[in-house]
Amino acid sequence: MVRAEIRHGNALAYLLDPKRPHGFAAAMLEAFLTAVTSADTASLLVQADGRDVQISREWQNIDLLIILPNSRMIVTVELKIDASQGHDQLSRYRKVVEAQWPLTDGWQHKFVFLTKREEAARDNWVGLRLGPVIAEFERALSKFGSAPASDFVRQYIDMLRRHHVGDSASKERARKLYAEHGEALAYLMQHRPDPIRNLFNALKTAAVEIAAAASTATMSVVEDAHTASILRFAIKEWDQIPGFLDGERWTNSKRMILIEMKLEDSGLGAYAYIGPSSAKSRTTFVTSLLAKNAITRQAAQAKGWAKLAELELFHPNDPLQFDLDDAIASVTADFCAFVARVHRDFDTALVARATPMSASDTTERKAGS
Repeated sequence: MVRAEIRHGNALAYLLDPKRPHGFAAAMLEAFLTAVTSADTASLLVQADGRDVQISREWQNIDLLIILPNSRMIVTVELKIDASQGHDQLSRYRKVVEAQWPLTDGWQHKFVFLTKREEAARDNWVGLRLGPVIAEFERALSKFGSAPASDFVRQYIDMLRRHHVGDSASKERARKLYAEHGEALAYLMQHRPDPIRNLFNALKTAAVEIAAAASTATMSVVEDAHTASILRFAIKEWDQIPGFLDGERWTNSKRMILIEMKLEDSGLGAYAYIGPSSAKSRTTFVTSLLAKNAITRQAAQAKGWAKLAELELFHPNDPLQFDLDDAIASVTADFCAFVARVHRDFDTALVARATPMSASDTTERKAGS
């Protein structure tokens, strides 16, 4: 969950919704609105709307919408964990929201850019750091210590402090500990066990077998360029689509779309990306994928790398304790299924834009190879 924005969004949407069975009623909603506005304003909003509030996720690709119908207010939240705002992303979202809930109909709007870093929000959105939100959540939590979701909220707050916000008391304890035992700690870090890395290295050794396992009678999966933390694969048949090998600033194959298995902080993930290219073929592919509803409009508007699909492959509860052989078998099976899904979802849209290659094109392609 550490860096997956969609999971943070889901967690916030759940906690802010008074109708969910977390046991906090509207306390977390009031806490969040306090961080956005003020304690007095938040209290009035919650009193007016209570359980009438609506929490919406990914409406028009917007991370979070808080709809307060009785107060005639919309709070629009764009959440960024590690990424930065797109050049026109916030202005596009403003236009969509104001068109749906017009100011002329009496609606009020709060546009909130929620992030862990100091980053000025464009288009007059209100910048809000995660720190103040956490502080308000902790105040609310102190009144609901035995709520069903209390342990989850404590752990969520601990995770945010550890990875995104910082904790001055913990930092001071760590500084003192390192000052006293620095040499021993450095030795432990150098020799710490890393089963997730061992799993990834085993899969990397078996990359040829994984490609073969993912292949079918109608789809040949081949290796592309790997790195220390990414295994890359490609669907060989797509190489014959005109313009598909016009990619730039990625791998030497110049393939426009690659499928990756990535080593992450506490597990493995699978992703499909379309890479950057100045060739017209990239626009053609993206337009075709969008027309087939194979990608989102947000992904279609990306100029560089755009994520087409993703899947969590392996994230054990205890990253130090799992059976390696079972994990290899499970990851391989899930990755093969992911590749099949990518092929199924995108093949028709890509091939639909293909035209037969001329003899000269074929000769040139072979010569280039």
